[in-house]
Amino acid sequence: QADETVTATYAAAPAPRPVAGYHFDDGRGATAGDQSGRGNTLLLTNTAWTPLGHSGGALEFNGSTSRAELPAPATDLSFSSSFTISAWVYPVTLRTGWHALAARQLGTGSGNSWYLGHNGATLHFFAGAQVSTPLTPGVWSSHASTLAEWCAAAELVAPSGMRSTSAPSSAT
Repeated sequence: QADETVTATYAAAPAPRPVAGYHFDDGRGATAGDQSGRGNTLLLTNTAWTPLGHSGGALEFNGSTSRAELPAPATDLSFSSSFTISAWVYPVTLRTGWHALAARQLGTGSGNSWYLGHNGATLHFFAGAQVSTPLTPGVWSSHASTLAEWCAAAELVAPSGMRSTSAPSSAT
C-alpha cells in the first residue's frame, strides 16, 4: 500500500456584519444614514438634531410624535435567529405609558417582532421573552439587548454590567 498525502485548506467564516447602524450625528435633514453599508436609511418625523450626543451629535425625540422609521420591506431586518440591538440613551423625562425606542412589528402577532422601549423609569426588551432594567433621567446609559435564537431567551445588559435574562413567554 502506497503512502498518501491529503492536504486540506480551511477558511474562517466571515464575521457577521451589522444589518443597520445609526450614529444619529448627520446634523441635518429628514433622514438618518445607515453606516452598515446596507442602505437602511431611516425617515425622520418631528425630530431635532443636536450636537450634544454621547459621542458626537444626536437625534432628539419629543416623546409623543417623533419617530425614525425604516420603510418596508427592510427584509434584512426580519430576524429569524440571534441578534443584538444596542443604544446610548439620555432620557430627559420618563413618562408612564409604553414608549418605543426601537421596534419591529410584522403582522398583528408577536412572531418575528421585537420591542425595545420604556414604561416610566423601566427599560424593557421583548422578543418572545421579556427583560427589563431601570433608567435614570438626565443620565447617559448604554444598553445592549440580545436575543439568542429566535424566542429562546432574551438578555438586556444594563450600564452597570448587570445582566437581566428571561425565558420565552407563552404570549402569541
